[in-house]
Amino acid sequence: AVVLKPPSREAWFTCVPEMLLLCNEAQRRFLRKNPVKAKAESENMQSKPLGLEYIADRVDTDDPIQGYVVRSEAEGYLQGF
Repeated sequence: AVVLKPPSREAWFTCVPEMLLLCNEAQRRFLRKNPVKAKAESENMQSKPLGLEYIADRVDTDDPIQGYVVRSEAEGYLQGF
């Protein structure tokens, strides 16, 4: 894995769809390992852990925007942010 610092707000915006998918995958894996939480989630009908609008709003309005992304070295898949 490699750690990268996106150089601009536009670079962060290109990561937004991957960030959403990564959050959804993390939630799916967490609920698979925690059946009690999964049952509570299904009863409350909660959806995404972080919504697309929320992530895009943070990228758009946070100032200064700084941070890192972690990507797999071979494929370039997003592994964290």
